[in-house]
Amino acid sequence: MEIGSKYGFCTTIAQANYEDLPDDVVRFVKYDLIDTIGVMLAAKTAPGIAELIEIHSIWETSKHSRIFNNSLRMSAPAAAMINSCMAHALDFDDTLDFAGNIHIGASCIPAALAVSDYLNDVTGEELITSLCMGLETSCHLAVIAEVDRGWHRTSTFGIFGATATVSKLLKLKNDQIVNALGIGLSYASGTRQCISDGVLTKRMQAGIAAQNAVYSAFFSQCGLTGAKDPFWGEYGFFPMYQPDAYNEALDFKDFGTEYILPKLSFKPFPAGRPTHKFINVGIKISKWMQENKITFSSIKTIEIRCNKATIERHESNSEPIRPPSNQIEAQFHVPFLLSAAVIHGKFGLLELERIADKSIIHLSSICNWQTDNSYYEGSGQLVIGLGQGEFHGFDFKAEEMTQAPDFVENLIKEKFFECLNYSKEVNFNHASELWDMLQEVECLNNVSALTELMAKL
Repeated sequence: MEIGSKYGFCTTIAQANYEDLPDDVVRFVKYDLIDTIGVMLAAKTAPGIAELIEIHSIWETSKHSRIFNNSLRMSAPAAAMINSCMAHALDFDDTLDFAGNIHIGASCIPAALAVSDYLNDVTGEELITSLCMGLETSCHLAVIAEVDRGWHRTSTFGIFGATATVSKLLKLKNDQIVNALGIGLSYASGTRQCISDGVLTKRMQAGIAAQNAVYSAFFSQCGLTGAKDPFWGEYGFFPMYQPDAYNEALDFKDFGTEYILPKLSFKPFPAGRPTHKFINVGIKISKWMQENKITFSSIKTIEIRCNKATIERHESNSEPIRPPSNQIEAQFHVPFLLSAAVIHGKFGLLELERIADKSIIHLSSICNWQTDNSYYEGSGQLVIGLGQGEFHGFDFKAEEMTQAPDFVENLIKEKFFECLNYSKEVNFNHASELWDMLQEVECLNNVSALTELMAKL
């Protein structure tokens, strides 16, 4: 098959070597690997995971790839699916903030680890290189799609990044990679309706993308054919999924020379990334109340002032009079997240469990959205009323979510051990060993040593 100029990036993927990757890119691939593994291991008992393991245990006879935090082995596609669901289950995984908040690691990394187990001869350098190529593919697709059409980009766009990752591990040639992406087009799916409805397909969609990425790459390897122009053709991904809402000029021309990965964010809180500004200001208020010896019962009103666009983004998931009924709803429910942060002075995995906490429910119920178009999108002010005309305002700004390099480095380690502490039945000797191994993952002769240790936890 002849490779068009717009698929020249597939040649870059096929020819990529670890030695050619910039140091900062390798560092962020490792950050994402560590971060994703941490949140994956924390999600062993998350709703829906046991059910997925049970049904696949009935169906599966192949024993090539490990289910993490578990003694089971399954086929590579099934392991990719289940581990990917765990990676996204707590909504604590990476985000590309400026490109639709896509979670790029949730599908790429579990797919890569499952296939590495299957192949049983993948080195650490090969793992890092394949992940770099796949994660960058997802990043580029998300940046090209400038307008949000309601897709759950983690799955709908992420399948292509995961397919590129697996294709690189399989050492496919450039035309085979284009073909694998063409097969992946037949699988690309997933909308944000699951978020609005607070249902478990929110996490499953990442897993479906990882599973189908494994199929796409292996199908291409064995000679099955897919769309020849999967992204730009008349009925390709962008014309069909993003009509009049993508910038073709951005394409992949700088792929492999200008990397997007170092712009990736890592979540300090297990909630939808756009809600983090509200959690931050809630923590700020909690600290102020402690310093001034003000009790939570003193709060009579909470007004969330921001512009119309910010309110429209959050309001449908954030009715103050209707508290969240499950963790998925809670992760996008601004009054709940804000109130939990005010009361506890933090917001982590344990706070996410407190959806029945009466003090949080009460504080949530007195929150009120107020349109004020003097604020730019993502910024605003939280005003708390203490009665008798006493009000105090606390500003929040979108740029406060920007992460400095030293913040990221500290967050990755702190969060990794928070996740493992949260995960029940963790062997902490193995946890420390896992952390040490991940620091030098590129030195591994066989990535199966990593997956074996993850299965022991």
